[in-house]
Amino acid sequence: MRASPRTSMRDSTRSKSFIPITTTPQPIATAASPRVSRCWSPEAPTSTAIRRTAGSPVPCRFRPTTGCGSATRPRMPDSTGAAIELRDVQKDYHSLRPLRVRTLDVREGESIALLGFDRAAAEVFVNLITGATVPDSGEVRVFGRPTAAIQDARSWLDALDCFGILSERAVVLDNMTVEDNLAMTLTMSLHDVDAAMRAKVHAIADEVGLRREQLSKPVAALSLGGRLRLRLGRALAPDPRILLAEHPNALLEPADVGGFAADYARIVANRQLASVVLTADSAFATAVTSRTLTLQPATGELKPLSVWKRLFR
Repeated sequence: MRASPRTSMRDSTRSKSFIPITTTPQPIATAASPRVSRCWSPEAPTSTAIRRTAGSPVPCRFRPTTGCGSATRPRMPDSTGAAIELRDVQKDYHSLRPLRVRTLDVREGESIALLGFDRAAAEVFVNLITGATVPDSGEVRVFGRPTAAIQDARSWLDALDCFGILSERAVVLDNMTVEDNLAMTLTMSLHDVDAAMRAKVHAIADEVGLRREQLSKPVAALSLGGRLRLRLGRALAPDPRILLAEHPNALLEPADVGGFAADYARIVANRQLASVVLTADSAFATAVTSRTLTLQPATGELKPLSVWKRLFR
């Protein structure tokens, strides 16, 4: 039986059609005080991920940040370890049929693309992975720990440290500068940003393909492609271990799709992230990753994209 405060929090959030995606501002790492990432680990207790259900906290993983070509030092993921596991998951979201996923495994450092999820289903899927909601049946595990094991709001919010979410649902502030929108994911002291913090912000901007002259402009002045790159930078700023992308190419101009796909694939590879891209475009899917699966909505099976579709896309 779950504690009633937790249940009321879950129910009130589930009643909303929009769940804002935010992250707790993180202090910049220094040699004396490196940033500690509070994400899920398979064993021991401390903290956990974006969601609502029951369980216990989890131990922290220490990851210092650096500021070179990629905004963070590449880490060596355990290619045999599972970052994300779904088993016999079903979630009703008041659509024609519930979202079903029979089996999905994403290893640490592995990048995959999923076809067959419309925008509503993609949002539900991301909420299940991050723990923002729990499945009606089945199990979701992140780094070996069930999302249903999170008991309280504090543990849930701490666990967001593991995730970067690239989504139109993620709020950006149009009247503020691009640089401030990036910086606010790391600090709330926007009027007193020190040199180390500014260097990290610039490194992230370079990494995602935002030009230096764009940083001083308001977000409202950016093109759709520029806004997408800003959202990608904000998703990467807290140094996540898992990157989830909801239909990132949906609003891009056709001429911008190839360049963004190449940059996304490069960033994921350089950072050695586990990445899941949900898209309706098989060409985009095969451009960002070599592993593409298509959902069969009636059964929940995820089938590999056929070789013929890859060749003649």
